[in-house]
Amino acid sequence: MSHVLFFLGSGVSFPSDMPSVSCLTECVFEKPMVHSHGIYFEAETEESPQERGKEGGSSSDEVPILRRFLDHVRRKIANTSDEEQAITYEELYHACQRVRQAERGEDPVSRVFTQQLSESLSLNESSPALLEVPDSYDEVSNLEYTADHAKSLIQGVVNSELDDEDCEIKGMHMIHEVIRDSDVERVTVATLNHDRLIERFLEGGNSEGKAHLYEDGFSEVRGEVRIHVPGQIFRSDEPNRVIKPHGSVDWYLAEKEMPPPQEDKEMVYVKHSDPSDKRNYELRGGNNETYTIIGAGPFFLTGEAKGLQYGDNIIGDMTNALTTSLADSDCVIVSGFGWKDKVMSKYLINYLRWNRDNKIVFLYPNGPLKSNLYSWEDFGYLSSFLWNFHKERVKPYQIVDSINKYMKDTHWKEVKKKI
Repeated sequence: MSHVLFFLGSGVSFPSDMPSVSCLTECVFEKPMVHSHGIYFEAETEESPQERGKEGGSSSDEVPILRRFLDHVRRKIANTSDEEQAITYEELYHACQRVRQAERGEDPVSRVFTQQLSESLSLNESSPALLEVPDSYDEVSNLEYTADHAKSLIQGVVNSELDDEDCEIKGMHMIHEVIRDSDVERVTVATLNHDRLIERFLEGGNSEGKAHLYEDGFSEVRGEVRIHVPGQIFRSDEPNRVIKPHGSVDWYLAEKEMPPPQEDKEMVYVKHSDPSDKRNYELRGGNNETYTIIGAGPFFLTGEAKGLQYGDNIIGDMTNALTTSLADSDCVIVSGFGWKDKVMSKYLINYLRWNRDNKIVFLYPNGPLKSNLYSWEDFGYLSSFLWNFHKERVKPYQIVDSINKYMKDTHWKEVKKKI
């Protein structure tokens, strides 16, 4: 067996006490947050990421208004949706993006939703749910300005909740076991999670304190930064890789500026060389160039339209790396994935179609094929995968679902016997 690929969703982070989607959504409405210079951060934090060297303090005045706005958005989504599922922070973020684009004339399809939302907001003048646009802004409506800040609030909450460098990492031991297996030449971990648990685990956060080298698509440390190098992640000879198609809490978009007399500027994605130094938004490179982080926080995907971004920039790079790795893998181990991402589900189906010797191992307490292949309706969001499984006539032996455990309760030797 030359290449094993882990395909992991948010469920694998729960044993390490990372918050669920529902918990993150609750935090959007309840976590104490303050605002300064376009950034939303924990109220307990003494200084905002962009506070250094700038005048003015932080404020929490905007937060209650934004939460009233998001509550209107939440109710509007619920009224227009056929599903009875609870509205998540990702759907709220996507709705705010739609409002912002509709107000700019970039998304005519969302105009009806935006108009209905405006009407709802106008009926509650006693409790304002819109921010006032500062005089310095030209041609920006209160609605667009509020939607933009609501996105930043969600981004700040998610960043704060997921960026926990001190939590104890649990349930990842199987990755360590596969890497140590002399029969396995390469290991790829493709995670849809924004947190850094996988990276921390590989850097020595496992039970043995053993560090494993891995490729993540970023350069070696250059001064205070690591810089994303397009194409590096799937060209590298490093046997271990971490692929993050949904982005990460330690990715930032930055403007690179060379020192005088050069005047070249370009936009690049960077990581802090020291992850604990995330409040530093003015970074120096190895050649004394400056990287100024822009935007409201780290770069990660949210919302139901993630699939539309799988070809863009660094996300496109990660998606290409995933499909390249799938094509080269003998076995894919799936755990913690909720099946709501139809594009990613289709990638797994295609993996089975490419080669009849390819196998997928499901690490779930109840394997998806356990009862009856044709009762696929009982499996919720997994149904789209199972229907395609049936439609594409994937061979039953390509699916291993008889282990009936989550990854945290499974050891590599159990899986290896099955495949």
